[in-house]
Amino acid sequence: MLLVGTTFKQNDAVIAEGSEAYNDILRSLRASGAAGIYGEDEQVKARLAEYAGPMKEMMNTVIAKAGKELVRGNNRGPGPIVADSMLVKTRTAGVQIAIQNTGGIRRDIPAGDISVAEVYELLPFNNTLVIIDLTGNWTLPFVGSIALLLLGCAATFWMKPQRTVESTLPTALLPAGAVP
Repeated sequence: MLLVGTTFKQNDAVIAEGSEAYNDILRSLRASGAAGIYGEDEQVKARLAEYAGPMKEMMNTVIAKAGKELVRGNNRGPGPIVADSMLVKTRTAGVQIAIQNTGGIRRDIPAGDISVAEVYELLPFNNTLVIIDLTGNWTLPFVGSIALLLLGCAATFWMKPQRTVESTLPTALLPAGAVP
């Protein structure tokens, strides 16, 4: 069941309690059977207020500074910083590559102070780092596929010992109109 409050908005305007529009919303919600309508519980509100101050303080804590605006995009903006952070967090496990999906980055970062709240807005999901042990035979085609899909080009990788490996994506997986 979805729990909803007793204040409703339409186009950012509060719908007056007791108005026809307000009562229509209440009737629809009750008829749906999917929503429970509850007013504020003063005891719960007081209990939550105990945490509001410390939580606000923690969320406003500045944890970094951006020297310039970080705008989302392929291999730029906050994405590479997130991937680098993943590497730092997992370095004791021997991780050598970190990949962050551009779509998982949910906001740009303006120049200046970066707060904890902004990091939560940047990565608003319950993200979990997953470590997968892959050989170069698996890793190179995967990274090459990403290069082809995002950049439209083949990728060349240099590995130790001095060995060059070409990676291309099978033609069947290319986007429409792409040339291998």
